[in-house]
Amino acid sequence: MIYLIDDTLKETIDSDFVFDNKYKQVLTVIQKKAVFNSRMNELYSADCIMVHLTFEDSNDVKDKASIIADDGDEIPFVVFSGSFSENPDFDYESNNYISGIKKSTFYQRLYDFLEEYINNGNVDLRIIAYGKDFQKVIVRNYAKNVLSIVEGKQGLLQLEDIAKFSKDGNLKSLVELSNPKLGIDYEHLLETLGNQPICIADFKSRIEKIVINFEQYGKNIYTWK
Repeated sequence: MIYLIDDTLKETIDSDFVFDNKYKQVLTVIQKKAVFNSRMNELYSADCIMVHLTFEDSNDVKDKASIIADDGDEIPFVVFSGSFSENPDFDYESNNYISGIKKSTFYQRLYDFLEEYINNGNVDLRIIAYGKDFQKVIVRNYAKNVLSIVEGKQGLLQLEDIAKFSKDGNLKSLVELSNPKLGIDYEHLLETLGNQPICIADFKSRIEKIVINFEQYGKNIYTWK
């Protein structure tokens, strides 16, 4: 069961769908603090908890829900508010905690999140964080972080750059998402870059091709070799 805890639903545009009979078997909506307090023990077995930051003008309900969810370590957890940015504060490595997302953005993406849950049983907070095309956004972020290491540099890729790739993990994540079509795993790619140095311009072009593939096809079809 997913728990949506929001005292401001009546002020939310396009939130009527949360009361659709289609979702009543998977979604519990709580709009009053008294109801939350009486049903709080249920949340320990929740599949996901989503809560308005200032429920009834305080952080009390959010704080209690946060303890139950252990900030996503025990139960996937989302905090939303009109005061937050559209850009989520999201740990997409663990995929279990959105500590802040704008309320209107949250509700725009909640429908697709619920559809994924009801159709496939997946609690995928990446949909809330980035929308149903989240894969493109995540790949773009990984690529941006990889390319930042060689930003402004020319000539051949250096061993110090490869060491930085290895340390921060963005290139590894990008490679894993880009396979099987990429045709090379992360360890072999590092070995290849170390033994057969390539121009930074060529390296950047290859990374950008991966991003373009995801933008166009929703997956990578580019082969590194």
